Amino acid sequence: SNCINSGYNQIYLLSQFNTESLHRHVTDAYRFDRFGRGYVEILSAEQTEHGDNWYQSKSKGFERYRRPLEESLVEIEQYLQKTEESAEAVSPDRGLGRLSRMEAMQDQQLILEARRRKKMQKVSVQSALQRMDNGQYGSCIFCGNLIPEERLEVAPESSSCVNCSAFS
Repeated sequence: SNCINSGYNQIYLLSQFNTESLHRHVTDAYRFDRFGRGYVEILSAEQTEHGDNWYQSKSKGFERYRRPLEESLVEIEQYLQKTEESAEAVSPDRGLGRLSRMEAMQDQQLILEARRRKKMQKVSVQSALQRMDNGQYGSCIFCGNLIPEERLEVAPESSSCVNCSAFS
């Protein structure tokens, strides 16, 4: 509270233990304006699988999501490159008859929609990697709460907690 009363609104709280009660207390006690850039982030110890250096902050623990995100980015870029030609306009002489041309146009529209979704996914993945580089990965961009690891396991590009994603 001294930090907040002194005008600091971007605070990292270092903790030796990762406790649910501490997270709940901080989340309930220190709320910032949704449109402001204020946050209180808890960096707690996390035991890792490798090495003797077991005391590792939570933000470093999120590094395990970097590789899946980077692999996803490569796959998306390969898909966009592979489907670029298929997304081009259907030429009038394509196909033998009217039905063939209509099928080709329908296929093109399906590819265009799939490409649009992949482009949106690419932006989400790039944003997640940028948040990771900035030390903001794993926190909801709306409320500042930690995004549950179960959600990050399924969708590592998630930028919001389940509660806030229902409103966005």
